[in-house]
Amino acid sequence: APYYSELAEKLIGEIKDVFDAMAAAETVCPSAENISERLVMVDNIERLGVDRHFQKEITQSLDYVYRYWHELHTDLNMTALGLRILRLHRYDVSS
Repeated sequence: APYYSELAEKLIGEIKDVFDAMAAAETVCPSAENISERLVMVDNIERLGVDRHFQKEITQSLDYVYRYWHELHTDLNMTALGLRILRLHRYDVSS
């Protein structure tokens, strides 16, 4: 069992590193691709059911998405995903 705990902690750390890399890219001009990456990442983590380990990172990513939501619109799928996730987390977005 200790092996699995260590492996889980290692994988959680790797995912947090991915979030950190996305946050580092935040200093660059916001892009539809960056917003899409964040939405997909949050969606995947929530679907896997491991979101309890990443609440801070999810909140930071969704704050970023919400901040630039009206400036950058992507395709229909990303718009629907963004609306669903932002509403799920109680952000005030309109369709």
